[in-house]
Amino acid sequence: MTGRTRSLAAALGVTLLLSFAGCGSDAETSAEAGADATTSAGASSSAAAGEEGTAGGSASGDSSSASSASDGGSASAGSSSGTAGSASSGTGTSAAEKKQAKTLANIAGSSAERCMATTGKDNVRSGGLAAGSFSDAVAAWKDTYTDNGRTLSLYVVPGTVAKNELTMTATQSGEPTDTVTVDKPASIEGYRYYSVDITLASPGTWTLRATAGEATGCWIVKIPASS
Repeated sequence: MTGRTRSLAAALGVTLLLSFAGCGSDAETSAEAGADATTSAGASSSAAAGEEGTAGGSASGDSSSASSASDGGSASAGSSSGTAGSASSGTGTSAAEKKQAKTLANIAGSSAERCMATTGKDNVRSGGLAAGSFSDAVAAWKDTYTDNGRTLSLYVVPGTVAKNELTMTATQSGEPTDTVTVDKPASIEGYRYYSVDITLASPGTWTLRATAGEATGCWIVKIPASS
């Protein structure tokens, strides 16, 4: 397991750590099964309520035509309520989407779109994205080379499971020096994340800006001159 992988596992939780170690996640499967069971139970209860309303309407109809008309309306209302309840139970945010959003929410930083300081920090949220591990990436920067210079190796965690393209740009002194595009996120145990290797040609203060779908993030990275 690489340093970036270990840091990512820590950011996303024990479930991801176990999956990298070759173990499955019963917890995730159980959670999703529970959500499905809840949906089914809600739909069954609503349908049962509709059936009881229909039965009530039929019994009243045998007593008198006036009662039949009145109770028949109640039965119809009960049946409609049951149908509406069933439809409502089948909609909403998926378990995977909720889990991804919760992961982002649990990472320290800001939900507002602002440039966040990263010195001495592992994972930092900015707007709809979080990135890391900055402390590990800065420490490893001097030993990570490409044809254009040294690279900063990060992961970016979105708040959605959508397979959006991610673009990150590195800027120093107001001038963009490198732009990296990742076609779509990787996925492990249902978690989405991007692996990003971006070139920072020299020490100094860098601004990293990323966009994935409608989500954006911005981080200030300082590479010490001694690196």
